[in-house]
Amino acid sequence: MSCFVMTLSMHGPTQCTITSKISSNKLICLSPSSAGFRPVGENDIISNTAPTPTVRMRIYKANDQEANNVDLGELLTLKIEMEQASAFAIFARNLEARTDNGELMTLIDNIGCPRYPNIFPELQVEDRTKHLFGNFKAFRFPSTARVNFVATVRFCQEECPPVSVNEERVA
Repeated sequence: MSCFVMTLSMHGPTQCTITSKISSNKLICLSPSSAGFRPVGENDIISNTAPTPTVRMRIYKANDQEANNVDLGELLTLKIEMEQASAFAIFARNLEARTDNGELMTLIDNIGCPRYPNIFPELQVEDRTKHLFGNFKAFRFPSTARVNFVATVRFCQEECPPVSVNEERVA
């Protein structure tokens, strides 16, 4: 059996990292500005005021139930969700699987491409909700059954530009 944990890490006022845990934690990435708080993204220019979406990462089983405990090899879906309708879209990169013992595996690289597509695929966008999702089979590290997922999320206006996955970059 494996289980998952989610937390939120802020790296200064302009960097937000989501760490997956099965819970109802509300995750928000904000940056102070003269007009209040705004979403943070590389080279994003926000020229309009819109409510900042609340973002969360969850793991779901094949029956669409939130996963707390899973079996090795069980089909799962990792979702990065915005809790409400928004003018923003989201993009994730630097998705990593980690353990409390310091083991780490990069699943999605710093550009947004899958590092090991056989283990974890490219994140897809749900058209209706703008949520990101990826289907994968439950895995574990040799030292522990607990796996933590961490990702950096970027906000874009309406739609994030697609990433061109270079097959040679994928290991």
